[in-house]
Amino acid sequence: MNHVYQLAISPDLLPAFLAVADVKTTTKAARVLHVSQPTVTSHIGQLESSLSASLFKRSPKGMELTDEGKALYPYAKSIISTLHDATLELTKSDIMTGTLSIAASTTIAGYILPSVIRQFRETHPGISIQLASLNTAETIESVTSGHYRIGLMEGFSDTPHVHLKTLCEDELILVGSPHESYSLKSPKGLQKLPFIWREHGSGTRDIIEDALAHHGINTDTLHRPLELGSTEAIKHAVSQGLGVAFISKWAVQADLLRGYLKHIPVPKLTITRPLYWCLPRGQMDKLHTLFFKLTQDHIQELIQNPKDSWSI
Repeated sequence: MNHVYQLAISPDLLPAFLAVADVKTTTKAARVLHVSQPTVTSHIGQLESSLSASLFKRSPKGMELTDEGKALYPYAKSIISTLHDATLELTKSDIMTGTLSIAASTTIAGYILPSVIRQFRETHPGISIQLASLNTAETIESVTSGHYRIGLMEGFSDTPHVHLKTLCEDELILVGSPHESYSLKSPKGLQKLPFIWREHGSGTRDIIEDALAHHGINTDTLHRPLELGSTEAIKHAVSQGLGVAFISKWAVQADLLRGYLKHIPVPKLTITRPLYWCLPRGQMDKLHTLFFKLTQDHIQELIQNPKDSWSI
């Protein structure tokens, strides 16, 4: 006798399927899921074997869904969504109190955490939250000293005092005014554009300069009408047509969706950097462990389903 709880496939295999379907490669899917590329490949293989069907085909655009894969996709999304909702519903029964203590870099504190914190407060309204915006060195020091219990940051520093774990990948994309026209055939075309830069000493600026230097572009020769000290200031200047800028995709997602800024594709140029958790050595308490898990799940949802609630 068959029962509904005797499943032909394991739900644990579905995140790999959905990630590859969304980002088109197993390598990128592995980054999204924070697992190894062979693990993603193995999960896809197990799923295809369980269903006796080929779910992907290779194309110039990457891994594309077959007809069978397209049929499975909405069901897989529904299954994962239902399991996520069930988890949230069950955690509502746990009346938690205490203070969530977080140190985070500017980009993460301003553009990623607000929606995470909003969701966390909906399920745990009795929790107080302390959120500080610090640089990498300050974040590591604050978690090491115990002043803040958990950290998130843009930079990497090899230190034995904390445990660093990848949160997600950030991409620095070129944006301009929605009222201007741009057309670049190669990175060399950047030399014709006016650039708005972060101040000297900015870690973001260093990453951009290194990436452009790799393509033979001396940033000292670029036209730089403005240097500003914050992402928000740069976004406003760009929207007014004062120049173009490389900005974190997390920081401009809402502006792009609402038409305040325009994405300018740069052929053959991709600038990425990982964002990190800064975790204390040893076991975290229940409250911060729960926040860690919810944040990981929420970030993956945002990556796979971009929407204008990414920003404040």
